[in-house]
Amino acid sequence: QAARLENMVLNMLDFAKPFSIKRKTCNINHLLANAYETVIEAADKRGIKVKINRKEMPSCYLDEEKILQVLINLLSNAIDASPDGEVVRVTIQNHESALNIDVSDKGKGIDENLAEKIFEPFISGKSKGTGLGLSISKKIVEAHLGKLEYMINSYTGTTFRIIIPQDN
Repeated sequence: QAARLENMVLNMLDFAKPFSIKRKTCNINHLLANAYETVIEAADKRGIKVKINRKEMPSCYLDEEKILQVLINLLSNAIDASPDGEVVRVTIQNHESALNIDVSDKGKGIDENLAEKIFEPFISGKSKGTGLGLSISKKIVEAHLGKLEYMINSYTGTTFRIIIPQDN
């Protein structure tokens, strides 16, 4: 409980402060590998496979630490939302001078009552969620002049898409 409370306070502090991003050239596959290492234990406990569609990508111009935070949050959410034994998929592509990263789960989807508020602070579909993870993630992506959006998958679950322009 103490760790949960500490995490909640840190999230509130993150949300309240203005973001200054420090872009540098980085490798998105390395960032995804770091995010994977952070969440794999939680996934393994539930028999969830995290599959990352790695492919050769040009160097990206990002704030590594902040985008890593977004990736960890989206992967953690996808793992939490997925039933035991399912697969969480991550796909990346360089599309029209933007980097797109999709994180897809096979959960029950986003409740209709929460859908319009999903990125607002303190709104959570989880019983133990603070409702700050997606708000902070959106703020980070927007600081990169990008977008964070979600789509309801036709079969089941949700995909969150990070879109970050790379022409800066």
